[in-house]
Parts: sequence; C-alpha cells; structure tokens
Amino acid sequence: MDKEYANPADFSSAEALDGAETILVRQAAVTRVAALGDIFPAALSANLAADVALVSSGVWYDGPSLLLGPGVWLLIGRVNHSRSTTTAATVAVRLFDGAASLAGTTQYHPSIATVSMTIPVTTLITVTTTTTVTLQAVTNYGASTTFMKAVGVYGAAPKATELVAVRLSP
Repeated sequence: MDKEYANPADFSSAEALDGAETILVRQAAVTRVAALGDIFPAALSANLAADVALVSSGVWYDGPSLLLGPGVWLLIGRVNHSRSTTTAATVAVRLFDGAASLAGTTQYHPSIATVSMTIPVTTLITVTTTTTVTLQAVTNYGASTTFMKAVGVYGAAPKATELVAVRLSP
C-alpha cells in the first residue's frame, strides 16, 4: 500500500500523485483500496485543427468532438468566433450528441468588424452507451463569421475553440 488516509478530507491529490499507485481510505467501518484511476476522473479534450467558416446562415457547423464511454461527464465547451463585417449577428453554440442538443447558449455580436468573442457552454450528462459529443455553432448572418482555431491576430493562443470532458463517475 503506497498511501493510507483515515479520512477522505486528508487526501491530497498532490501527495497521491507523488509516486503512489494505490491508496487506502478508511471511513467509518469501511475500508476501500482503490487504484488512482478510480479516484481521479478521466479527462479528454479536443480543439479545432483549423478555422471553420460559418458560410451559411441557419446551418449548424461542427467543431471539436469527443467519443465518451459510460459514466457521468462534465462537458465544457468554448467557442471563439470572429466577424469580418460590420453587420450585427447572433451566434448560437450547443453541445450535440447526434440526436439532441445537450446544452446551448447564444450571444449577440454587435455591428463591429474584426471583433472576436468567446462563448462558453457547459453541462453534466450521463452516458449509458458510447456517445460522440460535438461542439457546434450557427449564426443568423453567415459568410463573415468564423469558428476560430486560435485567439489573436497572430494566432499565438491555440485551443481557442475547445471541448473538454471530465468523467466524474463510471
């Protein structure tokens, strides 16, 4: 046994990650031996490889996607978008499982050219069978709106549009 704790509140992730492969947590009359993988959730992420132009109004465009196994997952999506014209627009973002929208939000983009904005979207889902979740965006004014790969004029900050999934329980 690498680590032993009398109370789960005494458990520190920094200590456990310091070479431990298993830990022992004693609580009440229950003793549990667990591998670190049982305690630390799985985390997955995906981001855009290139900018995606939203060329048609009212059409959902795919961003990054993740294949999730069974469990309870926290999904965190972030879309960075940019407009190249001065026409105002609304941009909507959603997390989509191929059949239904899991969560979504919208943002109004004012009539200012060359401005980028970030839209976050989060939700908890329970997956019973392997499911692909995709971060998508749509606009009511296509042809000048872009799903961004990187933030900034120089592209110095990659992962501007990203989907993260953290498994909270199996």
